[in-house]
Amino acid sequence: KMDPQNTCLISSNTYMWQPGKATTFVLPVVTIERLKSKLQGVVSDMQFNVKNKIGTTNASDIVRVQKLVDNWASVLNTYRSHNEDVVQFFSAENTQFLKMLKMFTDFK
Repeated sequence: KMDPQNTCLISSNTYMWQPGKATTFVLPVVTIERLKSKLQGVVSDMQFNVKNKIGTTNASDIVRVQKLVDNWASVLNTYRSHNEDVVQFFSAENTQFLKMLKMFTDFK
């Protein structure tokens, strides 16, 4: 079972993306989806334990872990809402590169 105290970043893979001068560290979407799924499993286990009076889990623990799930869902929504921006950025870069390449190939 996953320890709810240690669930913010469970990954050794960090990827860096540098559009222009800004530096952004990005977790792959699949990593976030897996983490979110694991956290949801922790919430389900905790709810079962509270319902059946097993262990020391209480409602505030469930709320805290559910907040983690909600936060990661928000991160995914943000990633997905900016996908179009990223596609447009790389499309513009590619168009500029092709124009420059054509200038060199047309040079006589």
